Amino acid sequence: MCLYGNREGATMNRKLLSDALQKLYPTVATSPIVAEMGDFRFADDVIRASDGVTMVQVSLDEPTGLDCLVPAGKLYKLLSSLKTEDVKLTLKPGEDNQGRLTVSGGRSRGSYAVTIGDGGVLDALGFDGIGDWEPIPKGLLDGIELCRFSAARDASRGPLCGVMLGGKRVVGSDGTRISIFRLTKDIGEPIIIPAALASLLSHYKDRVTAWFRTETAVYFKADVNVYIGANLLTGQYPDTEAFLEQAKEFKDTLAFPDGTADALRVHRAQQADVSDEGREVLVKFDGKGMTIHSEDEGRTYELTDTLDLGKTVGKALAYKIHPMVLADILGRTNEMKYDDKKKFICFKTKEGFTHLAVVERVA
Repeated sequence: MCLYGNREGATMNRKLLSDALQKLYPTVATSPIVAEMGDFRFADDVIRASDGVTMVQVSLDEPTGLDCLVPAGKLYKLLSSLKTEDVKLTLKPGEDNQGRLTVSGGRSRGSYAVTIGDGGVLDALGFDGIGDWEPIPKGLLDGIELCRFSAARDASRGPLCGVMLGGKRVVGSDGTRISIFRLTKDIGEPIIIPAALASLLSHYKDRVTAWFRTETAVYFKADVNVYIGANLLTGQYPDTEAFLEQAKEFKDTLAFPDGTADALRVHRAQQADVSDEGREVLVKFDGKGMTIHSEDEGRTYELTDTLDLGKTVGKALAYKIHPMVLADILGRTNEMKYDDKKKFICFKTKEGFTHLAVVERVA
């Protein structure tokens, strides 16, 4: 058994510790398959968390004196709820590497069952192998954010469950839709990052400054003390260039009416309980105008917005898309192209983003 610092406990600044856990909390597994994936791993001045796909490590300016696994949700909610300036952490060992961690602050005193000295899979994260950090290439994070929603959600799709980064492109595709973001500089050989890592990066996007790649993993640095990583996906990512060539032939266009972005935000709010990757709206154009429709899996709610297109479309055309991805696109261009048979739709922006999708069957 290893205890850092004073066994009687350490007194720490509550906000410093709470802020660190806030950075880790998005990667804690909500329904962990392995118990420690629902925990924070304390190792003195380092804290880690992982959901089995992504991993995050935060380095502290103050040592915690702890070497244990702590239930993540309960500890984070306690520290974020307290108003005291400092908290005292006291670790009391028990039998078989088990123990109790007591957190005291003001009139509150929380006590948690912990595992001492054994972080399980959280001790196997590869942060110690990071070499020289490279600055984040211009546009890379924007590309990941825009393309991640096109990645497949079915685990059987292999590499399509990730976002490909390589050459001058960022690509996401599930086989029915393709998103590509063009970069200004070549970033090297292609790698495929898990969609879960792409999603996690959105929590840190404005603070990510550097990255580092190995043959099997990729790491991102946020702020001065946060490290985010994941193992790369394996397999061959399909060639998407042939599909994009089709979009060059699209001549028919539709302009989205005023109020579309506001309607999309309402649908996003209605889907607050749905995972970010699972949020979707059905956008439909027909002779009656344009409708945006969303519903949850159990159809406990349905929401439809109708907007005036100002023109007749003829044969109906519909497709599914994440509401805020479309809102982001509309902030760059309000024009959508489609082919003469209405089998595909396409968005292209001047920033180098292209989104091509198969049209849904409409009754």
